[in-house]
Amino acid sequence: MSKNITMRSTPVIAISILVLLAVSLLSSSATLSVTSPDFTMNANPSSLTITQGSSARSNIYLTSVNGFSGTVNLSTSAPPTCPGCPTWSISPTNVTLASNGNATATLSITASTALGNFTVTVYGTSGSLSHSTTVNFSVVSKPPPPPPDFAMTANPSSLVIPEGATGTSTVTVTSVNGFNGTVNLSTSPPPLCPACPTWGLSPTSVQLAPNSTASAKLTISAGSIQGNFTVTVYGTSGSLAHSTTVTFTVVPPPPPPDFRIFANTTSLTIRSGGSATDLIVLTSVNNFSGVISLTATVSPLTNRGPTTSLNPVSVSINPQNTGFSTLTVSTLRRTPIGIYTVTVTGVSGSISHSVTITVNVTR
Repeated sequence: MSKNITMRSTPVIAISILVLLAVSLLSSSATLSVTSPDFTMNANPSSLTITQGSSARSNIYLTSVNGFSGTVNLSTSAPPTCPGCPTWSISPTNVTLASNGNATATLSITASTALGNFTVTVYGTSGSLSHSTTVNFSVVSKPPPPPPDFAMTANPSSLVIPEGATGTSTVTVTSVNGFNGTVNLSTSPPPLCPACPTWGLSPTSVQLAPNSTASAKLTISAGSIQGNFTVTVYGTSGSLAHSTTVTFTVVPPPPPPDFRIFANTTSLTIRSGGSATDLIVLTSVNNFSGVISLTATVSPLTNRGPTTSLNPVSVSINPQNTGFSTLTVSTLRRTPIGIYTVTVTGVSGSISHSVTITVNVTR
């Protein structure tokens, strides 16, 4: 009995071995197929919308897979031959892929007048390998050109004006989309209260050539009422109407221009028969600019008292420049000892300021 069982099981074992070998061979074949060198292709973007008469591009990306290296030849499906149909091309028509590297080609599409949806297929071949990718695009109508128009701006669009002063803003009118014609200008009315600001625009119409500009000047006269105000400038031409605004604030008037005068030292001590000097300094206040005349007087005034001189006797200053003059105080041997006061006065128009220096005469 034992021999019979052994003999019958031998074919079963042989068949099992054959099955295992077949499975092993099939598995090896599948593994070799998956890992064989190859390449892939894809398009970005893969969908486009193109206006009539325009062009667009899509990048074709090629990637080495499993160590593929070699030249991939590129071509496209043929463009339609209808009148006004789009055309396309690929550049370059072949690329070289390094092992595990990348390469790029450009698909250029030019739309003409035909509207509709189209598909381009880009093919890549290298020996027995072949792949493709597609780009879908729609050709749409070219939008109508925008109608002629004009635009308005004000510069500056915000002003600060002291009471009783004036301010200006330039209103610029610009042709848009080839506008050609006359633009009539006007403003919102000024407030009617007493001492309120007033304004006017000049000129009240401008002529625009295509793609040009023209300007008018808005002049604002501030009254004595402080506050915030807004002027609206209107422009009209036929059915076209636009506006721009200028805001302004009326503020108190600035303080008048002035100057300061001071001495480097306000106390001098001089022995009889000697002299001393002091530096007189003049500076601009509130943007003063002008010539200042200088004089010096001594008090008390005696026959043999101290005498003075100034060099120079007139000084020109402005907000950027400070002025200087040298005061010299001289005494005689017989000048009485005591305390004297030297007053240096600066005058420019109706403006007058002084500085005093104490002089102590000793033996």
